[in-house]
Amino acid sequence: MTSTRAVLLCAMSLLGSNTQRVNVYGRRAKTRVVPCDIEQDAEQVAPPPPQPPTGWGFFSALDLRAVVDSPRKVLAHWTPKRSTASSAPHKDTEDTTPTKLALPGSPSARRAPLAPRDNTALRPASPTPRPASPALTSALEQLTLDDTHNDLPELLAVTHQDAPRPFAECIESLVAQGSVVKVGEASYSEVYRITRPLGSAKGRPAVSVMKVIPLEGDAVVPGPAQSPVASVAREIRLTSALSPSSSDGAQFVRLQEAYVVHGAYPQRLLNAWDAFKERDTRSENPRPDVLPSSQRYALLCMDDAGAELEHTSLASWAQRAAVFWQVAYAVARAEASSAFEHRDLHLGNILVARTPTRRTTRSMSGAKATAVPDALPASLWTAYEPRAAHVQATIIDYSLSRMTIDGTVHAYDFADTTLFEGQGDSQYDVYRTMRSLVAGDWQAFHASTNVLWLQFVAQRLLAADVPPSDADTAEEAAYTSLLLAEQVAEDAIEQLRRAAPQRSVSTRSKRRSIQRSPDAWKMRRAPHAPPVTSAAELVCATAELLDSERGATDSV
Repeated sequence: MTSTRAVLLCAMSLLGSNTQRVNVYGRRAKTRVVPCDIEQDAEQVAPPPPQPPTGWGFFSALDLRAVVDSPRKVLAHWTPKRSTASSAPHKDTEDTTPTKLALPGSPSARRAPLAPRDNTALRPASPTPRPASPALTSALEQLTLDDTHNDLPELLAVTHQDAPRPFAECIESLVAQGSVVKVGEASYSEVYRITRPLGSAKGRPAVSVMKVIPLEGDAVVPGPAQSPVASVAREIRLTSALSPSSSDGAQFVRLQEAYVVHGAYPQRLLNAWDAFKERDTRSENPRPDVLPSSQRYALLCMDDAGAELEHTSLASWAQRAAVFWQVAYAVARAEASSAFEHRDLHLGNILVARTPTRRTTRSMSGAKATAVPDALPASLWTAYEPRAAHVQATIIDYSLSRMTIDGTVHAYDFADTTLFEGQGDSQYDVYRTMRSLVAGDWQAFHASTNVLWLQFVAQRLLAADVPPSDADTAEEAAYTSLLLAEQVAEDAIEQLRRAAPQRSVSTRSKRRSIQRSPDAWKMRRAPHAPPVTSAAELVCATAELLDSERGATDSV
């Protein structure tokens, strides 16, 4: 035993302490216990009674705290003191020179004497490591592996489960004889497409998109980011409430089924993950097999609604306008029905699909979906609904959204402030402006955030080249509708910003890339017009401007 460790063990022994030393790691007041590398008695055996010091009186003039903190320094400057009884020399002993105490680290320090030559002083013995008690072992397993998260019962209730299912077993049931391909990823999830042969999975659609979300637990584990259980439960509630079982939610993705599972990441999903990593350089997530075999996940199976808007090439201004107005109408309807705010409506959360006839059966263009609420003008929807424009937009991902369901408010609290600290993309400016509009009250309904995000979508769609001079009337009308919507939204946000001072950069700086016709600014709203504070009001204001422009053109 080295001298430093010997001194520390000696000090602990003389203090009568064999309390187990542990390191405690925590995250959000949830802790796990990890044994330290110091050998000690894990069963907490009662220490022997202290014995009176004899001989040299090692701790008579020594601060014990100094020994623990810096034993080398103490030993280097300590001079041994003899007691009165032992200081008198023996008559029959010729050598009266006191024994020297070697410095720690020197060869002679291996057995430095801590007592006089009669060996009457206590010499501490090295503690013998013993196996941990069954109670301690069980406690460590519970802290490390058992998720005592209070929100887990709520998530199980949302998914109609009594307990998590085995991960591998659930995947085999969902995939059946079909194939699995990874199609995308997010910061907190992996996205796979499941394609099943007809008749292979009874009661399930031929195609499903499965979102795999690692759940946050009491233990802090390395690897992919994990989502809070409460956040996932809220997302499932909102997705289920917005699912298009009727015409009221036609442009929102339909939730097929959801599960809570546990276990090692299935090999079929890992194979799909590896194939995506090889062909897509945008992949940034770590390989999920680094998560422990006790990890829990949420699986959300949804309809396949196409590709992300940011990775979709739209062929015409009519299709761009169709995407925007389908999204705007959907948000406006959700505002009226359930006080809905998306709060994260970037281009990655809008999916676009071409619309063969078979894909429009559940769209708002169907038999029951032709009716538009009285509060919304029908002109824009009639011109740009999925069947007319041959493209369908679908809104996804409500993890940051706000919604009222059966009188209960479900809203993300934005405790993670990293969204407001990003740089290099105007999307981060939108988060900061939204925070200013909300003024810290994330539970209340602020429909103006929908206007802010619709302005962001319009700006991105308008970044393309303006229609050529010889463009047909439909293309020019589509471009004009987008341009007016962006202008109306910009004026509305500027008014709201003046009413609630912002800490973020003005959104007007992001409008420089938008190319406008020479007469674009002549078509703005009158100064006395009511302010626009919601997606529904944005739709109405833009339709009014378009109608007035058509009237002026017809009169000429």
